[in-house]
Amino acid sequence: MKYFKKIEGKRIYLTPINPDDKETYVKWMNDRSVTDGTHATKRLTNLVGEEKWIQKVLEKGEYTFGIILKNKDRIIIITDDLSYGPRSDWESKANTSYAKKKIRDYWKKTN
Repeated sequence: MKYFKKIEGKRIYLTPINPDDKETYVKWMNDRSVTDGTHATKRLTNLVGEEKWIQKVLEKGEYTFGIILKNKDRIIIITDDLSYGPRSDWESKANTSYAKKKIRDYWKKTN
């Protein structure tokens, strides 16, 4: 298993980010339907950049997690660094917008 359950709920759990998921992150960050309305829309994201970002997060010990669906053991979103809270109001809104768009397929399954 490539994920480690740090915090567990009924349907999801949080795991430290996994470098093996970098292609998934790049796919999300280049998908305008996911990033529209966020600060990430204008950014060019590639594998080299994501590898550097993941390495920075791991080296700094940031509290950045993958959110994993338990029944499929599949990542559905990554969090921002949770150790500091939102860095600014616009980033907070952008991250919330990104999260809502990414997990929209799972909203109806909350019962």
